[in-house]
Amino acid sequence: LAHARLTRARAQTRMQVQAERAARRQARGRRERDTGSQGRMLLDARRERAEHSLGALQERHLQRSSLLHQDVTDAWRAWAQDLETPRFPRQLQAVPPHRPVLVLEGLIGPWAWGQALDLCLQGPARMQLRGPNGCGKSTLLRLIAGRLSPARGDCRTPLGTALLDQSLSLLDPRRDLLDQLQAAAPGMDTAQLRQHLAQAGLGPDRIHRPAGTLSGGERMRGALLCAGLHQPT
Repeated sequence: LAHARLTRARAQTRMQVQAERAARRQARGRRERDTGSQGRMLLDARRERAEHSLGALQERHLQRSSLLHQDVTDAWRAWAQDLETPRFPRQLQAVPPHRPVLVLEGLIGPWAWGQALDLCLQGPARMQLRGPNGCGKSTLLRLIAGRLSPARGDCRTPLGTALLDQSLSLLDPRRDLLDQLQAAAPGMDTAQLRQHLAQAGLGPDRIHRPAGTLSGGERMRGALLCAGLHQPT
């Protein structure tokens, strides 16, 4: 936005200089015609050319100004849209390569599935869990998050977990977002937490309200921040 405004200002200055030069030439031609220092026919021809040139210059300036104003408008809209788009911090503490983040050994859930699970997931990594309804996806996620105890086997998460479910149970509806974010990231100062909340579209009028009074989108953004800033997950 600043670049577009600077470009427009510089172009307007150049166009103003050109317009003043053209106006001075036209005025000089009128004076010469009035004093009769040169032939009348020659001066009339010069006047017509000057008027035509000035008109063409003004037309070009109008077109150029319109384009410059449009560039500034487009830049402003992009800037405003960027402010409105929620932004979330990148993971602040990188997971070392090949560091175990999830270890399952002979795991069977409380509602037994057919085969014990064995898995060692090393970070940093992303994994997608897919399957038909009722196959145990939610049960496995709750086991990993420590919400359920396995019927058999072992589940270890050396770096901890944060479960972001559809009901956003990560958030306490009675506590405000800033308080919950401070609990999730105790090593981060309040000013930085406020900045993260603001970048996520959660201003001062939202962060001190109980989470249960916020809209679904606001609660989702708050839960994402709590999950992302809690620790490497």
